Amino acid sequence: MYLKVFDFSGKTFRVLPWGYFADGQIKQGVITVNNGIISSFEQTGEADLKVPYYFYPVLADGHLHLNLMDNSELTLPEIMAKLTGNGILGFRECGDRSEFWKTAKDQCSYVKGVFCGNGLYKEGYYGRIAGIAVKDIRDALREISRLYEEGAKFIKVFVTGLVSLKEKGKVGATGFSLEELKEIVDTAHKLGLMVSAHANGPEGIETSIEAGVDTLEHGYYITDELLIKMRDAGTWWVPTVAAIRNQMYREELSPTERENAYFVYKEQLFMVKRAFELGVKLGLGTDSGTSFLAFGEAVWEEMELYLKAGIPPGEVIKIAGENNFQMMGISGFSGIKPGNFAKFIGLKIPFGDEV
Repeated sequence: MYLKVFDFSGKTFRVLPWGYFADGQIKQGVITVNNGIISSFEQTGEADLKVPYYFYPVLADGHLHLNLMDNSELTLPEIMAKLTGNGILGFRECGDRSEFWKTAKDQCSYVKGVFCGNGLYKEGYYGRIAGIAVKDIRDALREISRLYEEGAKFIKVFVTGLVSLKEKGKVGATGFSLEELKEIVDTAHKLGLMVSAHANGPEGIETSIEAGVDTLEHGYYITDELLIKMRDAGTWWVPTVAAIRNQMYREELSPTERENAYFVYKEQLFMVKRAFELGVKLGLGTDSGTSFLAFGEAVWEEMELYLKAGIPPGEVIKIAGENNFQMMGISGFSGIKPGNFAKFIGLKIPFGDEV
């Protein structure tokens, strides 16, 4: 997909694209920009600049890792270049076991990053890949206080392990009890921090929802009943479909493992559509930072999978843009509308037409 990013920061003029995406559809007209902010729209009129592209809002990656396992192959400027080159001007950094996140937090200004710092996992359970171990609830609460003081904007908790590719239907054990997770959530909320739960399988997902987490990451093997509970609780879901789909292409995995990855992927694709139909708050994230998901490009890959699930193109754009920025608490990027930043993704073909 060929795209171009248009940033009219500080500009005051009238621009006429081929069309612009607003209110779920492509509209025609002139966009007035005043000092880098969208001011108004007119169906007709003269323009200072004519642009042979369809304008779409800039997007965000709702789940990535800048320094997974303290082993990033790219520098921070290289990662930011890949994001901006794909029209990604926001991201949620979902766990780092090192101190790198502090440096990244202070250096990311143009691309709006929201950081959790170190993810938290129960000692002896899964989570070392992007977090630090806590022995008990007292230890966890101390770490939450530290992360808050160091500038974290949300707390990431590894509630369960990974999906097993060796045994269909199996996921890693649940590390935190419902009571422990409730205390973590209550403590974080009192500090103004959202809580994100890495959880797979019905048990871990239900524990996360009942504890009051704000966002559910991955959520493989989710059920209709749990989706309804999420909807009623107002919990966001970031399903990371490409993260499991791309396991099918890893040559080092056995045929059985790749077959199981395909099974989980197809189930996840179906449940994403069900979540949309049921009115669950959907975000879109990639889990980029792994070797099989490229920064920036993976957002478009994930969007194509949402299309494949049966979600209309306009809604996919809304999820990857407006929804993600809302989930992250970042203003000024809630679509192409007056009062928002005049930053656009330009496409030669309307999104969804070429898929």
